[in-house]
Amino acid sequence: MERRPPTADEARALAHTYHESSGGMSAGNGSLMRTAPLALRYRNDAGALERISREESSITHYDPLAGDACAWLNLTLAALVRGRKLPRSTSTAATAAEEAISAPEEVLAAEAQEQMGFVLTALRIGFAAAFGRPDVESAVVFAVNLGGDADTNGAVAGALAGARHGAA
Repeated sequence: MERRPPTADEARALAHTYHESSGGMSAGNGSLMRTAPLALRYRNDAGALERISREESSITHYDPLAGDACAWLNLTLAALVRGRKLPRSTSTAATAAEEAISAPEEVLAAEAQEQMGFVLTALRIGFAAAFGRPDVESAVVFAVNLGGDADTNGAVAGALAGARHGAA
């Protein structure tokens, strides 16, 4: 008997079950690195981008903090791609990302090792790399070289740095 993949609603229900069984600790970084393409598709509709970013995140990462981080990343990406002013927010995700831009490298390296896989760690490293380095290559190399969940950190940094610096 062939098994079919779960629907989005079934996957979201499974993610919710895991979230509850883990004591509300399901703010991993997997949805953060995979939702960035939404920023291109919905770049002209901030409301839809925020809503869909949260919905997409919840398919695998039910924790609202993961959804907040995805929404913040994607709103920032959309603003960069459109050449607009960066969005403003006092959310936990936005504050963590913005504070990381001026964080010492040692602090980010410690976070990369000690909080590996946490959504805010990947978001912070991505913002620090993209806004603290002069080009895409140096941003991605910086993020990856911090260690920890290097592929995700590099993916987030690359998305942001690419949007910031453009196709050139």
